[in-house]
Amino acid sequence: MCGIAGELATRTPACERLSSLQCHRGPDRYEKWSNDHLRLHHWRLRVLDLSAAADQPMCSHDGCGVLVYNGEIYNAPDLRGALMRKGVRFRTTSDTEALLELLVREGAASIRRLRGMFAFAFWDQKARRLTLARDSFGIKPLYYANERGIQFASELPALLSLMTEVPPFDESALWSFFTFGFVASPGTAFHGVRKLAPGEVLEFDEHGHQVSRTLLPKPWLVRSESHRPDVTSLRTALVDSVREQFYADVPVGVFLSGGVDSNVILAAAREAGIGDIRSFTVDFHDALEGESNDETAAARKSARFFGTRHTEVPVRLGGPDDLLEDLDRFGEPFINPTVYLTRLLSRETKKHVTVALSGAGGDELFGGYPRYAALRIAQLLSGPLGRALTSAGRLSTSVFRSHSPRLMRRVAWIGDSARQGLDRAYLNWTYYLNESEKRRLLPGLRAFQRDAIAELRPAFEEGLRLGGSLLAGPVADLELFLPDNILAYTDIGSMAESLEVRVPFLDPDVAYLALRALRPQDLGFRKPKRLLRSLFADKLPPHVLRAKKRGFNPPLARWIRGPLDPLFDSEETAEFRRDFVAQDELNRMRAAHRKGVEDYSHELLSVLVASRFYARQHRSR
Repeated sequence: MCGIAGELATRTPACERLSSLQCHRGPDRYEKWSNDHLRLHHWRLRVLDLSAAADQPMCSHDGCGVLVYNGEIYNAPDLRGALMRKGVRFRTTSDTEALLELLVREGAASIRRLRGMFAFAFWDQKARRLTLARDSFGIKPLYYANERGIQFASELPALLSLMTEVPPFDESALWSFFTFGFVASPGTAFHGVRKLAPGEVLEFDEHGHQVSRTLLPKPWLVRSESHRPDVTSLRTALVDSVREQFYADVPVGVFLSGGVDSNVILAAAREAGIGDIRSFTVDFHDALEGESNDETAAARKSARFFGTRHTEVPVRLGGPDDLLEDLDRFGEPFINPTVYLTRLLSRETKKHVTVALSGAGGDELFGGYPRYAALRIAQLLSGPLGRALTSAGRLSTSVFRSHSPRLMRRVAWIGDSARQGLDRAYLNWTYYLNESEKRRLLPGLRAFQRDAIAELRPAFEEGLRLGGSLLAGPVADLELFLPDNILAYTDIGSMAESLEVRVPFLDPDVAYLALRALRPQDLGFRKPKRLLRSLFADKLPPHVLRAKKRGFNPPLARWIRGPLDPLFDSEETAEFRRDFVAQDELNRMRAAHRKGVEDYSHELLSVLVASRFYARQHRSR
């Protein structure tokens, strides 16, 4: 895992601050390479082949190619073997060299053969072309701009440092941010600055002109060269993925909770024959948000069951200022507070290992979110009988209020939501402010409004075509929620502490087979992921098979009511509030949140984060 950056066809002076802006991503070595057209930068976190020979930027044997690369290619041994049979000789055992020599000989078309997580820049000396590429799941980030040439970097603040001036912010991106809590790919909060989309491959000539754009196959939709040719069993695919991702020349561990995802990773590791396994659980000395979020005791049971070398890391939460600092790391508005907990967990885990395996992606592939069950029910409620049940539920709720049976309240809520269409209902269940709510709160942004459903609908419809309402939600999340939210905070939070996090559920075979094995009965509100539980039922401890789904969040609602509340009246937020916000609506939301009438934690945090972003942009001009 590393950090990369570069400039093509630009005449701007080298940025003196750049070497310090991404050093947390690769503290072991910083190197750069340049010619008349191109400057490449690399910050290395040594994981495979720890020798200096594997440092980057790396030049090919024949001098025809140069590579800077962030990630891990798990099928690199197979690729290296195939190249060696063609006469290629290797100086290292790194996956970097295998990728470089593959690109030199087979070009950008060979990228579809890669199985792993990656974002890289490859310079072809003969063709005088620069290739930028990102893996199909979007596990590793890459930002780029086209300002008098091409600039790119692993993190947005580093990219902005390469530009002659900070570009103006994009008001329409802010409008969408208030729905999603992030700026959806390939956009950013700045005009002219883009994220490389998951699976996107761009080629530029030596003058910085784009000459081609291709998209890698989505591995959950179609089989391609990145899939193993002989794997048809979902359990086998998971075991193979975990086996591959345990491979490293540095210590590897597992993030362990009481939930099913991390326990399945341990079960698969044991089945793969992995011997000494280290596991890590954070013991937060402060209350987290939500119901029974302390999983220390459950994780301890799992560690005993699997016989891991288990470490419980005591951590005391800081204050909301620490959360805001972590959110600022994204360089654009982002509000998922779990980045803060991820960084704390990564900080303590890094004291023992360099690589950790995470269960990210398990919810999306195995029906882990209650909204998937709601979507399925919504479709069933679309007929006459369903509409009658919705009316009965609505009546029960209005008459008996909180004493109405939970099932009737849920039927009324789902049925009423679904009347606006499955895709828009799903958007509202998954994210935050809808279009009418944004118009009330943000009159200053109305001129820049764009319907957020446009960001969701293509992937949602792709899921409908694949498997109806059963797969519409999971596919939509694989293409939007997972890369732009879950994987984004996983990368920022872990790399801030120089820890590489691998995600074995996000494997081409696992994703392809999981979606085709998912059944309606695998969804649920309290105990979802029945498919995953049943897949390893003979290897999981009993308490995991019985466990309910839990969250992992700091006490955001309490912080918004308490220490963060005065910030809404502060000078720091004044400019944004004056230019864009309806103060009466903001005050109504704050009052309802203080009284506990409504939980507006994320909506109010959105205002705070956008205000801080807006103030920074004004200070930088």
